[in-house]
Amino acid sequence: MSLFLFGQRRGKGDILKHERMLVRVERIDPDQSASLPAEYNESSHIKTRLKRPWREYYVVARAGSNESKYVVLQIHKSRVLLSFH
Repeated sequence: MSLFLFGQRRGKGDILKHERMLVRVERIDPDQSASLPAEYNESSHIKTRLKRPWREYYVVARAGSNESKYVVLQIHKSRVLLSFH
């Protein structure tokens, strides 16, 4: 599934893209959360704890609220995609 046309209006919860991906979930220790950089990526050196090992999930990118340009990422175990509220 491809991205919607650039500049097209999207309603809250509209699916922008969905893919099957390998995902690993880590948790940042509470004492480290205060020093989290604004641009966090995999090369940032912050102590984390493994919450879920590598596993295949369906990752869905949905449009945020109408005023924002944010995207909401959801992780699903099955291909059944529930509606977004």
